[in-house]
Amino acid sequence: MLRPGGGPPENLATVFSDDFANDESGWQSFGDEYGYRDGKYFMRTDNYSETVSRWVPKDDVKTFPDPILATVTATVTEGSPDARYGLLCRANNDRNTIYQYLFLIRNDGKGAVLRKTNGAQGSKELAVTDSVPGFSGDGGNKLQIGCAGQDGGKRVRLRLWVNGEQVIDVTDTDQPLDNGWVGMEVQRGGNKAQQVNAQFDDFDMSKVLD
Repeated sequence: MLRPGGGPPENLATVFSDDFANDESGWQSFGDEYGYRDGKYFMRTDNYSETVSRWVPKDDVKTFPDPILATVTATVTEGSPDARYGLLCRANNDRNTIYQYLFLIRNDGKGAVLRKTNGAQGSKELAVTDSVPGFSGDGGNKLQIGCAGQDGGKRVRLRLWVNGEQVIDVTDTDQPLDNGWVGMEVQRGGNKAQQVNAQFDDFDMSKVLD
């Protein structure tokens, strides 16, 4: 489904997209923590929330395709070098228990991580890198994730690209997560006094056709 060793797939069918020009497109707003601003969508941590995440504003997860490619351009306007931001897929919430695959890159480009959160089984890192090929320290970075179920759900292939360059490519075979929501997340770094604020633009969620 996703070409090995290459760039992101190109044969796509868009299921949901948002350039955030319309502040009533469904992502909601909450004070200075998340919302629409200047034609983009911002997410900011605070003294109480070290992580902020938002899921695509669609009610029926059954409409989410598999395999999927999610794309967004992210720009950090405030944050420490070790702050992180990125995309998530296959997210579900069962009585406030989170299930998801989370792809994050460091604000300084010196690392990326793919973390799996699996309810009562806890969370673990499926992939860690100390560099981010394609990362640009000037302006925004185009992030893309590919999440593809294989072998009738026994495997899920997970990939991350930054500005078209492959960063992560792993396959989860240990009780892989079911299909679920796609979204965005920011995490502040180790200094609790230094928040992270990221602006997101040109979000797209597409079905991979081949």
